[in-house]
Amino acid sequence: MPHTQLSARLTNTRLAAALGVCVALALALAVPEVADAALKSAAGGGGGGGGGFGAVTRYLDKLAGFMIPVGGGLAVLGLIYGGGKFMLGAPDAGRILGMVAGGIVIVLASKGLAA
Repeated sequence: MPHTQLSARLTNTRLAAALGVCVALALALAVPEVADAALKSAAGGGGGGGGGFGAVTRYLDKLAGFMIPVGGGLAVLGLIYGGGKFMLGAPDAGRILGMVAGGIVIVLASKGLAA
């Protein structure tokens, strides 16, 4: 790999990391009461209800409950697509079917991970 391609890849990685940090900071600034409640609860202070962590957990649970049927439908479409490419002899069919299998595992495990 030439040096210019490697440095371009590193630059892109750094830009993506900086963008992720900026998005996280913007979310923390947009909803400071949730961040404050989460920090208080994590520090052992603030009494009742789990603070921000309880709200985040409920949100992730609802999101996981929504994503399981959606992910199931997309998994069927992915299996049809990957199977069709496999029958036609496409060299990337195994990779596509492997990604679909990984996606199915993630979607099915999402409910347990959110709990």
